[in-house]
Amino acid sequence: MELKPAYTLTFDQLAALFNEAFAGYVGGDVHFTGSALAGWIAHENIDLSLSQIVMHDDQIAGFGYIARHGGECRLAAFGIVPSAAHQGIGKAAMVELIAQARQRGDSAFHLEVIEQNPRAVKLYQGVGFETLRRLVGYKGVNPPSATDMGTRAELIDLATAARSIVRYEARDLPWQINGLAILQLSPPNVAYRLSEATAILSDPSSATVVIRSLIVAPESRRHGEATQLLSALFAQFPEKTWVLSAVYPEEYVTPLAEKFAFERTPISQWQMRLTLL
Repeated sequence: MELKPAYTLTFDQLAALFNEAFAGYVGGDVHFTGSALAGWIAHENIDLSLSQIVMHDDQIAGFGYIARHGGECRLAAFGIVPSAAHQGIGKAAMVELIAQARQRGDSAFHLEVIEQNPRAVKLYQGVGFETLRRLVGYKGVNPPSATDMGTRAELIDLATAARSIVRYEARDLPWQINGLAILQLSPPNVAYRLSEATAILSDPSSATVVIRSLIVAPESRRHGEATQLLSALFAQFPEKTWVLSAVYPEEYVTPLAEKFAFERTPISQWQMRLTLL
């Protein structure tokens, strides 16, 4: 087995490889085009010079996409094609990706893995990753709003919202919802604020709206400000399906989601970390 940089393949080739590796995936099949994969790579802040293609007997066997900021890195996606499965190639590739991270001087390696995918969980545990917490998702259809109709959230600049998240966030948040990830977002994503609470949403004109991040200034927490902001948004954008993807720490999001009778989605993830230094 050997690895080679992901940039040695075209986006169309990378997309075809991704789709093949994730066929029948527990989280759902993937159907990337080359252009869609390029957009996903940009959104996830993936470095194609650090990301690797897995080769076995001169054939493409899989891939590992790597994102990096500061002195830490994240496994954004990892897959082995069906014809190369059950041969120890995945574990060997992960061992090499970890070795490359150590050689770069990274202090930690992060990933998220679907809890309902025990083979993948076992793989990452087997190469030294430790579980930090469970990440869960919720969905609500036209949730009730307890806010007076005269209360409206203020539309604010996405960069302003991202700075609030960077300033106030817990330092161990999953990469997808931390401030640096939010800084990568652009319209039609939007940000709203009410008092000291800020929310970042996908396009609110769509039938389904994803709550990408939510933050309250520390001095204003436990006073219902997040609840008031969401109530205002539900009133401003009625008749929507609202989604919290399974990237939110269970201990943070569950109490809030239950206030609005959101239903928990069946897929959950483990947030994992490997300390390198």
